[in-house]
Amino acid sequence: MTNCEFTVDSARTLAEAHRWLDANFKAEGFTRYKCRHGKSASLPMNALLHVWLAELAGHFAKCDPKEVSINMAEGMKRTAKGLCYRETAWSWLVHDVFCPMTHRAKVDYTSSASWAKGEKSDFLNWLQAFAAQHGCILESKGEFSELKKAQNQ
Repeated sequence: MTNCEFTVDSARTLAEAHRWLDANFKAEGFTRYKCRHGKSASLPMNALLHVWLAELAGHFAKCDPKEVSINMAEGMKRTAKGLCYRETAWSWLVHDVFCPMTHRAKVDYTSSASWAKGEKSDFLNWLQAFAAQHGCILESKGEFSELKKAQNQ
């Protein structure tokens, strides 16, 4: 059984989660999962980031964010990280990857799940400004919104 973590925040992601659970159950004969529920008022910053990436991808693709595929969201995330890195040179956005078998090395983007709260907040601020420059308004929610309010007091 493969491990998987996902956030269900739309009908599309609910359907994808259901397909994954169903396929895993059929392949393995059982499935085990943990659920963590939260209200959108306490939406963690990582979940907000993925909601915003879907909204931004939908804006550029001229479709509803619920129609944004996983591949489109991933492409938007990688592009946003790259643009942000080129603009800001924040070292925590990238890391070196090395394969001991092939001896190949490359610089790749870090996982947003590994970012510290301040780093994630910086990236969300950058993403919100970037989106606004392209005519897409991203609404602050949850923990990120509370952090911004606290900084402005």
